[in-house]
Amino acid sequence: MVQMVTTDSKSVGEKRTPQLRFRISLRSWFVILSLICVGIVLGNYANQRSKLEKAIVEEGTLIYHDSKRHQRPTVQADGGGLISQTIHLDPSPVVRMRDSFSPWLGQKFEGSPIVCRFDSIEYHVDNVPTPMWVNDVLSSGELRWISLRVNRPETDIGLVMKNLGLVELELMGTSYDRHALEGIHRLEKLEALSIYSGFDISFEKLIADGLPANLKSLFANHCEFESSDIAALKTCRVLEDLTLMRGNFNLQELAEVGLPKTLKKVDFYDSKIAKSDFEILAACPLLVSVALGGSEVDLREMDGITTLDSVELLDIRGAMLDASTFRWLSRLSRLKDLNIRDCRYNDEDAKDIVLSPTLVSYTCNDMNRKSHVNIMFDNTLRLGKQREEAD
Repeated sequence: MVQMVTTDSKSVGEKRTPQLRFRISLRSWFVILSLICVGIVLGNYANQRSKLEKAIVEEGTLIYHDSKRHQRPTVQADGGGLISQTIHLDPSPVVRMRDSFSPWLGQKFEGSPIVCRFDSIEYHVDNVPTPMWVNDVLSSGELRWISLRVNRPETDIGLVMKNLGLVELELMGTSYDRHALEGIHRLEKLEALSIYSGFDISFEKLIADGLPANLKSLFANHCEFESSDIAALKTCRVLEDLTLMRGNFNLQELAEVGLPKTLKKVDFYDSKIAKSDFEILAACPLLVSVALGGSEVDLREMDGITTLDSVELLDIRGAMLDASTFRWLSRLSRLKDLNIRDCRYNDEDAKDIVLSPTLVSYTCNDMNRKSHVNIMFDNTLRLGKQREEAD
């Protein structure tokens, strides 16, 4: 509190001239010193962030409010099964930023280091030392999307767990510690986790703590995924997309807890799957896509196996089929896309079989147009066209 006091500047007998003096209360001093300290902290913070942004620009690309002009060239590649992955041609690192408080502060502060936050980092660089700024960005705790492919030990993957607002995480490389994902269950906003070939991790802690409860998509490719590791999925009750490629696991491990009812898509490419696993998949009412390509699953004697009524896309490349399999396929009332490439079967087993008229595409490497399998597909597509015209 500031007080104004009037005093006399002359002694007694002299003409007095009034003067003003200001007294500042202790509380006012505290407020002033607090503002000075805040200014110093913000100044240091802005200075450090400016240096960090400069370091990023020197070795990579820093994007703020513009994703189109800096969009990197991409090419689509077959990722196995029914997965189509996007592979980046330009390996340079990319960091994107977002505004945090500028809508409140106005356009004057837009883009300022004080109000900007790191939004995402994409670092796909091999065989070169990882710059320090990568760890600085990871430790910011501000990221919502992270994609790393690193084969050098300088990258501290444990810093990822500081970003509690993380929504998507993608990891590739061989330099990570096997326990790098410990604590991932605390990332409550994480919706998508992708672990690619070469990332050898320990699932012991993941099994104990579980994966994030809000996880909607899990992609694990060649990560030494064993049957006992399937228990790490027990906490994923809103999972929609599950891809476990080249794994040595048994879905029966989930028989007690069951797969999430929210599951819409599974891809077990080149994994050990049995026809008994279809009973577990049948318990998922929203399942529309099942990919078992490369798994060489034995689908003979399917008469007693529950039908996957909701499935629209089915990939069983390399499977063993018989007459009961074709009868089972004909009961898939919503089937739209079927892949039986490289399947082993007797052509006579498909005689007089007609699939669901919902079928619109198929893949088969039988070049004999007069084979029973090709006649089955032709009759099915013809029936579908007739029903479409009738409607």
